[in-house]
Amino acid sequence: MKQPADVPVEHLASSIDIPGLPKLHLDQNLEVGFETPEAATEAGTTEHHQVIEVARGALPVDYDLFSVTYPNISYQPDIFQKQSLYYLMKGESIFVTAHTSSGKTLIAEFAIFISSLHNTKVIYTSPIKALSNQKYREFSSKFESVGILTGDAQINSGGRCIVMTTEILRNMLYRTSGILDEVEFIVFDEIHYLGDRERGVVWEEVIILLPRHITLVFLSATSPNAKDMCEWICTTKSKDIYLIGTEKRAVDLEHCLYFRDELTTLCKSGVFSHEEYLKAKKAGAVEVFREKQKVKEFQDREEFLKAPIPNTPKTSSIPKNLNTPKSSSTKPKTKAPYVLDSPYRIAKDLVQRELAPVVFFDFSKSRIEQSFSLCGALDLTTREEKDLVGEFIHDALEKLPAGDRDLPQIAFVTPKLLRGVGMHHSGLLPILKEIVEMLFTTGALRVLFATETLAMGLNMPARTVVLRTLKKYNTETQSYAEINTNEYTQMAGRAGRRGYDLKGTVIIENAGQEILPEDVLIRLQTGKPCKIESKFYITPRMVLKLLRVKGLSVEEMVRLSFGKSKREQEIRKLLQRKKALQNDRAVQAALGDPCPQCAPDLDTYLDVFSAMTSTLTRVYSSLILTESGGSTETRKHALTTPGYTVVLCTGVVAEVLSVTTHPQRQDGTSIRVRHQRRIGLPAPNATANPESLESLENPESLESLEKTPNLKPENLEKPEKKPVPHTLFFDLAQSQAVAPLEEAVGVDGVLMASEDGQTPMVLKPREYTLSKSMADALSMWKTLSSLECVRCPSFAEHYAISHKAFVQQKEIDEIDGTLRASNASSLSVNNYFGYLLFLQKIGYIDASTDLKLKGKTACEFNTIDCVLATEILFSPHVSSITPGHLIIASLSLTFHEKYQLEEDPTNIKHLPRIERVRELKHALNLIDAIVADVSETFKEYSIPYERPNHTVSGEILMWMEGCPLIEIVTASPLSEGVIVKYIKKATEICTEFSVASKILGNTPLAQSIDEVGEKLKRGIVFTPSLYYG
Repeated sequence: MKQPADVPVEHLASSIDIPGLPKLHLDQNLEVGFETPEAATEAGTTEHHQVIEVARGALPVDYDLFSVTYPNISYQPDIFQKQSLYYLMKGESIFVTAHTSSGKTLIAEFAIFISSLHNTKVIYTSPIKALSNQKYREFSSKFESVGILTGDAQINSGGRCIVMTTEILRNMLYRTSGILDEVEFIVFDEIHYLGDRERGVVWEEVIILLPRHITLVFLSATSPNAKDMCEWICTTKSKDIYLIGTEKRAVDLEHCLYFRDELTTLCKSGVFSHEEYLKAKKAGAVEVFREKQKVKEFQDREEFLKAPIPNTPKTSSIPKNLNTPKSSSTKPKTKAPYVLDSPYRIAKDLVQRELAPVVFFDFSKSRIEQSFSLCGALDLTTREEKDLVGEFIHDALEKLPAGDRDLPQIAFVTPKLLRGVGMHHSGLLPILKEIVEMLFTTGALRVLFATETLAMGLNMPARTVVLRTLKKYNTETQSYAEINTNEYTQMAGRAGRRGYDLKGTVIIENAGQEILPEDVLIRLQTGKPCKIESKFYITPRMVLKLLRVKGLSVEEMVRLSFGKSKREQEIRKLLQRKKALQNDRAVQAALGDPCPQCAPDLDTYLDVFSAMTSTLTRVYSSLILTESGGSTETRKHALTTPGYTVVLCTGVVAEVLSVTTHPQRQDGTSIRVRHQRRIGLPAPNATANPESLESLENPESLESLEKTPNLKPENLEKPEKKPVPHTLFFDLAQSQAVAPLEEAVGVDGVLMASEDGQTPMVLKPREYTLSKSMADALSMWKTLSSLECVRCPSFAEHYAISHKAFVQQKEIDEIDGTLRASNASSLSVNNYFGYLLFLQKIGYIDASTDLKLKGKTACEFNTIDCVLATEILFSPHVSSITPGHLIIASLSLTFHEKYQLEEDPTNIKHLPRIERVRELKHALNLIDAIVADVSETFKEYSIPYERPNHTVSGEILMWMEGCPLIEIVTASPLSEGVIVKYIKKATEICTEFSVASKILGNTPLAQSIDEVGEKLKRGIVFTPSLYYG
């Protein structure tokens, strides 16, 4: 129902009526979620729960009464670990935010140990399978009855401690699995991945759906808004949450820059050294100059050799023995040719400095493989170590079928592992990744090239971490952007091994001739982590499963999400603030009648003065040295030169005494000034004494100043009195000579002069926009000067009262705008009604939101888009393709690699794969047609969907036909690891299609699909993980 335009923003309801669907209402016992913002301010809960921030560095007074001796530890736990054990023994839920490599895993072990004492169960969840596998092996060595559930394996699923990925736990919750009845603890490791763009929604779903009897253990990296997350969990689960943290890292980090073959330490103990940065910059510039000189000398010599020899005929040729270059192709480049693109030099240097083991992080798999290959000449192990590593690799590869042990990737990687150099990325075979992980953990590898996945909680610390680049590809914007502080901190946290290293070293590799901008380095090396923001979004799968469970409505799920809950808290605060402002305005209005001289145009004065202040703010911002986009802009106008008189955006005329840059601070620049007088209050011809207005604050202008780049109010200091030469200022609005001084004195903000009466100098504007802005300010000033209110003897007092009311009303208007935007956002971003209409239109639910046959079938699909998979299964044309072709063609809806299908091979070796693709053509075209038919309905309701990408189809068919993997790899542009990944995914899709077929009563199709799945489960693809024993 469309809201009328004149309805106050507070009365906008968050739910609407939709024809054909019942109006959804909230459960009266729900603790968050309100029909109107006013209801939010008055709502309360029958049982009060809170977030308790545990004092750092101190143990509870009754700690000894609840402490127990944990046997699997050989050292004295840290205070935060003891605090965690204490509260877990008391049955309290905890949220531990601690630095990387500080020992958070020990807290998970505490929960497992306590559950064994109570004869209950514990579930440990992690964001990725690799971490789950590693923890399964780690826990199995310390505890009995440990199991694991992932998409690849199910081992001892009835164990007392079950390790699983968060997705598996979510699926269990939607099935209302009885296993949770016996669970006492659930450990959420790496909970900060709730802010992950793609997978963060899974964590929110799980937390919302969990039964309230379970004690929750959250393990997170340091986060500035950990308390916000705790408050959300506290409200959602009706539990007290104890927030526990660490003071500092167990091993301190030093942040360095590797530039022009020199290693410079820039940041120690969180303090950035501007002096060291300048030294590195100067040394690099000298090196570049020397290289350019060498190039110039070489070019001069070449020109000399080409010049005619004096006193010789023009036909005389230059002797061949002068080493003249044979062709123009050997000419050197005009720019210095040195670019640090090979890691060999820096890897060898770091090893010699005894900074190994070292991890080189990069975001490109191809660059990692190049770097790995270039460092193959390094030999960092002894003969005895080579023998031990070789024996381990041999034993691991013995688990593979004989035909898979000679794959190209294995032959490429293993020789370098013997020499202490490894690589790790998603394109590697699973068994190779595990071999690399285990070798690095034991210290057998000295140099490792890896993607950031390695930093996602895997227990693989190093002494040194090197970031090869700071730019990462953003799939949303389809462009490269600099990493944020969270990503930097996560990778940097791998440096420094507790118990081994006194310090960890983090190095940014600075390739090329130009040193990285100082502000970029400061932001990464000293900046605070970014806040964890909700990435919650609705999917058709979520809606269907909630409608099947019936225990929680879609609307409740949205309202209980982290982002929505936080918005409602903010709305409550805004409404409380608005009410306070309105009450204060009412009180002020009742104090007395307005001044008859000021009343007619005082409102005009306030509006014009506000506009003039905003204009001056923009001008002043453009005149301060700023840095943006990683590149430094030149100082366009020297307004911050000592001795100049300036107008600050606070409306104060001030004389600049000195300018200081602070690279280690985010505000960047402080300007020391001597305040002289304030503009606008009153106008030049007012009778009031300007000096009496010096203490009058202008909150609006101060707020504007806070938003000005590189300048904050606290940086505007009143220094001690000292003589400074007065320099007359400029006319920014004109390019010709300025008017006489006496005419300029009153034109504050445009024509400014010092007190000695000299003729002002002229600054010719470089930008029209700046000149135009100053001209606008001049015009506004003249308007202010002409108003009658400035002639009132009590103008200053009346202005202060009216200005306060003016600022308050402006803040009220901004609050109303924020509330409108929040309401619009909640209806557009989380428009669950649109999803209900969509599902009703395509026949998945009825008008009462009960699931129809299509909806029940769609609930069985988790690996693949549930709607598209159901449409495929229900298509009358699907019977025209074989079950094997059905699975392969459907797999195209899950392929997200950066490859496109090649149908015209340029490589003769690829012909076998292309022939399979042609054989699949009918099935692939059928899937494309089915997706195209339903895509219009997706678009109509603005619901995202998967587009088919058939790149891997030929490889899967070859595997299904029994071809060895080495034959498939030879015929494919894809790496071994990618091919194996999608063969495994095809088996998961087989399982889901089989179950869905049984729901439809199509048992023969289910049996045929099961047979396809069995064909896929062979060889290296289903070799058990090394972590399983």
